[in-house]
Amino acid sequence: MDSQKYQPPKTVSPGHKAFLEKIGNRLKTLREERNITISFLEKELGISRNSYSLMERGLIYFTTSTLLKILDYYGLSAESFFKDL
Repeated sequence: MDSQKYQPPKTVSPGHKAFLEKIGNRLKTLREERNITISFLEKELGISRNSYSLMERGLIYFTTSTLLKILDYYGLSAESFFKDL
């Protein structure tokens, strides 16, 4: 059993929201271009559907390791992902 207690996501600061939305929009575009569902990514990456959905909408903070895991799945470097943001 996991000893960590559930902690709800930290509320996104208004100053970060626009940036997180840009990242989320890019993630959604990558997923939709490949006709991949969030449910499929949940299985492939081990990221819950809810968390991934919230990431795509720019509503939660996420770790660098989570983003890099997603980018690895898509075969993208962080540099190429952020280049056009």
